[in-house]
Order: sequence, then C-alpha cells, then structure tokens
Amino acid sequence: MPRKAKVDTESKRSEERKHAESVHAVNDKIDKLQETPPRHLENISSRLWVQLVPALNKSGLATSIDKTSLEAYCIAYAMMRKAWEDIKKNGATYTTDSGRTYKNPNVDILSDNLQKMKTLGAELGLSPQSRTNLVDTMTDDGSEDFKDIMAQFGGK
Repeated sequence: MPRKAKVDTESKRSEERKHAESVHAVNDKIDKLQETPPRHLENISSRLWVQLVPALNKSGLATSIDKTSLEAYCIAYAMMRKAWEDIKKNGATYTTDSGRTYKNPNVDILSDNLQKMKTLGAELGLSPQSRTNLVDTMTDDGSEDFKDIMAQFGGK
C-alpha cells in the first residue's frame, strides 16, 4: 500500500496566514456593512442585522460586498424562527380527520434554514469554528514568515 505524502503543515500555516493578511488588506479598502438593515427585511431579520453588523464591521472580515450573504443569513434566521414557533404550537406531526399522521411541513423548513444558517454563518465568521480557524491562522508562531507579513502591513 503506498504511503501518503507528508504535508508540510508549517508551510501550509504560513500560506494561510499570508492569505488572511491579504484578505484584511483588501477588506480595509472596501466599505463596511451598513449599520441600518435593508428596508425589505422584516422585524426578526432586521433585529438580527442590527445585532450582527457592529461585530462584523469590527472584525474587519465582512464588508459591503457581503451584504447579500448577511441578508440571506438574516432571512434564514427569520424563517427558522417562524417554523419553530409553528412546531411549538402545532407539533412536529399532525393527524388528519381520516387518522393519517403527517410531518408538519415546518419541520423541513426549520431543518433547511438551520443548514443555510450554518453554511452562511461559517462564511461570515459567525460560528465558533470559523473564528477559531481564523485565530489559528493569524496567530504569531514566531516564524520569520509571520514577522515579514506583519512588517508589510505595518505590524511588529
């Protein structure tokens, strides 16, 4: 059985750090996300927008280019909440007059929107894992590569 090639993890981390620094440099030139939610978002989505935007702007990772992804995240959140409220009120299943039991359609809506939130949230840095990956990438491991990158961007 052939052996797998050993991956140079230090080189990979160095490349990831360079990429993260490049992203920050580009994002610094792009407008931040608008603080006020888009008018077409409804109450639940708008409230989430208002909660998330300050943190996203402070992180420097999300910019006005990410507006559509954030809108989709906020809409998925509202859909998830509405589906959950219906499931709490009416149950995960219902029985017809003829005695047949069916799954409440909101169970699928809840599941679909939770998955959308997970995917979009990771893209926007809203999950603990995506933030951990970023911190790991940006952490100074004392290498000369890291110091060179930081010097290019005015860091020490």
